[in-house]
Amino acid sequence: MMDLQFTCELDDMGVLVVDEGFVDNQWGIAGPGPSTQQSRTHGPVGFDLPALLNDVNVAHTNPPPIPPPIPPPIPPPPPPPPPPLIPPPIVEFENTWRKTAREEVYRTIAGAGQKIRKCIPTFDNLREEQERQKKAPWDPFASLDEWELARWLVVHGISKSAVDEFMKLNIIRNNLNLSFTSRHTLYNRINALPGGPEWKNDIVTVYGNRRNRKGKRLCEKLEVWFRDPIAIVKDLLARPEFADLLVYEPRESYLDDTLQDRVYHEMWTGDWWIELQKRLPYGATLMPLIFSSDKTCLTNFSGNKQAWPVYLTIGNIPKGTRRLVGSQATVLVGYLPVSKLKCCTAGEAHQQAEHWLFHTCMRKMLSTLEKAGSEGVEVECSDGWVRRCYPVLGAYIADHPEQCMIACCKQTTCPSCKVPSDKRQDNQLWELKTQREVGAEVLARSLGVNSKTFESNGYKPVGCAPFWYSLPHADIFSSLTPDLLHQVHKGLFKDHVYSWCRTLVDDDELLDDRYSTLPPHPSLVLFNYGVTSLSQTTGRQHKSMEKSLAAVIVGQVSPETVRAVQAAMDFIMLASLTSHTTSTLLWLRETLDTLHALKWVFLHPKVRDDFNFPKFHALVHYINAIQSRGSLDGYNSEISERLHIDLAKNAYRASNKREYLKQMTAWCYRLDTVFRRDAYIQWSLNLVPRSHTPAKISRLVSHKAIFESPCGVTIALPKAPSFPSMSISKLETRFRITNFEAMLHRFLHLTCPHLVPMVTGHEEFDGFAKIDLLIDPKLDPYAEQVEDSVRASPAPTGSVANLVIQDAEDENDEPSTGRFDTVLIRKHPENALEFGMSNHLVARLSVIFRLPAHFDFDEPLALVEWFTEPVLDQVSGLNRYLVKPVD
Repeated sequence: MMDLQFTCELDDMGVLVVDEGFVDNQWGIAGPGPSTQQSRTHGPVGFDLPALLNDVNVAHTNPPPIPPPIPPPIPPPPPPPPPPLIPPPIVEFENTWRKTAREEVYRTIAGAGQKIRKCIPTFDNLREEQERQKKAPWDPFASLDEWELARWLVVHGISKSAVDEFMKLNIIRNNLNLSFTSRHTLYNRINALPGGPEWKNDIVTVYGNRRNRKGKRLCEKLEVWFRDPIAIVKDLLARPEFADLLVYEPRESYLDDTLQDRVYHEMWTGDWWIELQKRLPYGATLMPLIFSSDKTCLTNFSGNKQAWPVYLTIGNIPKGTRRLVGSQATVLVGYLPVSKLKCCTAGEAHQQAEHWLFHTCMRKMLSTLEKAGSEGVEVECSDGWVRRCYPVLGAYIADHPEQCMIACCKQTTCPSCKVPSDKRQDNQLWELKTQREVGAEVLARSLGVNSKTFESNGYKPVGCAPFWYSLPHADIFSSLTPDLLHQVHKGLFKDHVYSWCRTLVDDDELLDDRYSTLPPHPSLVLFNYGVTSLSQTTGRQHKSMEKSLAAVIVGQVSPETVRAVQAAMDFIMLASLTSHTTSTLLWLRETLDTLHALKWVFLHPKVRDDFNFPKFHALVHYINAIQSRGSLDGYNSEISERLHIDLAKNAYRASNKREYLKQMTAWCYRLDTVFRRDAYIQWSLNLVPRSHTPAKISRLVSHKAIFESPCGVTIALPKAPSFPSMSISKLETRFRITNFEAMLHRFLHLTCPHLVPMVTGHEEFDGFAKIDLLIDPKLDPYAEQVEDSVRASPAPTGSVANLVIQDAEDENDEPSTGRFDTVLIRKHPENALEFGMSNHLVARLSVIFRLPAHFDFDEPLALVEWFTEPVLDQVSGLNRYLVKPVD
């Protein structure tokens, strides 16, 4: 056990006396220092001990008496009363209701986001300076083409030796006439460009409980690299590409004028921002800081190198932009040190040293937030106005072990609330922990004061004050937002529900057969060899397995088990929505109630004895988290997992593997500089920023023909038909269709009667194996458009059908077997907002074709085989619909 007994007492003046080896710049405690030092330091250490002890249930044994305070001197006479002041405006809602572009109705807090004075935006200022000096936007590079090459060499992680080798190629050296001739000259030009916030490092010394031969404690000196978070958020608010996206005030939003259905999607629609805005001064602008951190491996097979990046973004930027890696809206703020801490023995001492190291480094990293969060700081925003902004910790994205480290609690407890250790399986909300209470107990324990409730509450000693203890306006326990990737997709589904079902089915071969024979779909991963043999799975694979699990286990487990799995999967799907309303939150509540009501089906000797574990309990916090901070897709650790590739793994590969953190920070700074200059060049040339071109739209633009359907579906045809110039007889033979001409007559008679005489039976039609669709999501209007593809393709002539369906990669390739997809067709396209099976019919595609050019009818057509209207299966109770082909 690490020796963390602090020598502390009150001297004759009532001032806390602490061993000098423990004194920290802020809290007076920095960890276990050398015990041989006998000198003492007098002075306040950042808190009032009597007030601290009032917040803690202290177990005293003969506490030392506190001497009575010295009587204060007689005060001077009071000054004359000041003149009456104008009372500050009351911070409440405005009386005006406004509408968004999506017809939502909202109101905001009076004075929120108030403009102070005009300023010159960053890019405008830079352009004026370049025009004065008669420089081009890409200066110091000779041309735009040369800048494009330099950008490519830096952004794509080309190694230093490879850049030098590239510059020595004869075709480059003799033909391009570049202004830089080596990696050194290229990097010098990049480094001459204006960059972002500077990197700095600090040394943190960890004293362990192991001693050397002389009896002295072993210690380890570690580096922490970080940037000023205030400088980072100032830079984010000043970036011109976000000028039309930033939101500076909270919004209480409703779906329509009836004000019945509250809407929650972005962070500014949540209750937390609204309530905090009321406590800030009139005219203040809140900057919610969203942190995320996660350890990641830098080496694949050997070396065992790890990094611990910390990322930062702000809630003023829409979550869709924050999720785009290319938008640079989520920024690397620092690297926490990772060490095996060999100066400590294994066990509790090692864990406590790790926690102390984490909180100490985070406190150093966020030290500038205390003053700025209390007093505010003036920020030049990208819309050309200065605002007084208050940076406040709004959310922290982390997996469960790291959440517990942040909350200073054991991993078997809930990091957010006070649920008893034997009540985690109940469908019940418990009171959230408070910063004052937990922080006081942890800090008192660090000073050697034992609390009666420290162990029973599941707290962990960290040897110092938690990093969040002094952050103004922060509430760390409500800021630990649910993590969809680790808590739901990997936790609830993969580690628990799927594992339970696999045990109950007890037939891996059957599960593999069912998963491998599912029909392909663009949103699903095809498991051609089943799922039971998968050792490492991704979040995308988990999501695909979730959509099919209930159907796969039907007939192999009890109907109650299927309904329990359906409830769990429904909860996951609803929790993942990008926009919530009062109605969807009621559905989420109902699915959670159903899951708890049916969880007994998994009580099996080989499955579960109970459900008293933290990830199952965490589900009760989802609704409150959505109401507080908005929809949970904005706080998914998938964002940080993706950033690890660019800002950790690629940065490490670009280093020489020695003192790699220093080189990684230099590489990230250079990369950030290139992105800044590229954004400026794109802006100055009035081009669309590279990162703001949606991938789905860009893929559709490459198609030859794009059509908009009446119900909001974008249809894209391939560049060339898969089955060109087919006569009616050839079409009927190839696609096994009868009476094609008669059905075409009937369709044209109902829709375009003037075209009926043009059908002679000698026409040739172009057929298409598939079409791509972009569908506007109606249940979730803030989600991205759903990308879909439907196929109607017969087996190639003369081919032998394979048992495994292989999805063709090229748009003109045919699958090795015939494939005719089943589709849903809206009965009434004008009622596109209606969802559910009541507004849909079911059909199977038979052929996708276009009329000949002389018909002057450009839209593609499809021949379908109808099924009967969907009927809810009332017998099984599995909430499924039954259909069959129409005779």
